Amino acid sequence: MTTRLSFEPNDELIQSITREVQSGNICYLHRPSGEVNYLPDDDQFFDNLPDKWSEFLDFVEANEGDFAIVEPMDEFDTHQIMTDFMVDVTLPVDFTDLLYDSLQSKDPKAAFILEVNNSPYRKHWTDYQQQRYEEYVRTGLLDYDWEEE
Repeated sequence: MTTRLSFEPNDELIQSITREVQSGNICYLHRPSGEVNYLPDDDQFFDNLPDKWSEFLDFVEANEGDFAIVEPMDEFDTHQIMTDFMVDVTLPVDFTDLLYDSLQSKDPKAAFILEVNNSPYRKHWTDYQQQRYEEYVRTGLLDYDWEEE
């Protein structure tokens, strides 16, 4: 038998978590209370962890089932969004070719962003990227399905 927990993420929370995760933070959402904490996704931070955060992470570890954890996207997922943008959004063929070439460069993300930011399609990109990141966060939270056995 499953029972619903008292808390489910809403659109406002999804957008807030998305902003934090996009800026490089890991989200720790305590499912029973809805309390959200963020820590930098930074090895240097974790190597010199302040006591209060060490205690928090010990609590998370001891109560793992009560937390939904969303980390920033990895490089593969980020690259996939850039590739999908070229397919999902109607763009001129010459610009799509330019973006494709940028993804073949030594630093594909930087090259892609440079091309998009210097084009009339910047807003298309930012809207698309935001939508996809919100889907990523929503999926990350819903993987926990907010139910308890």
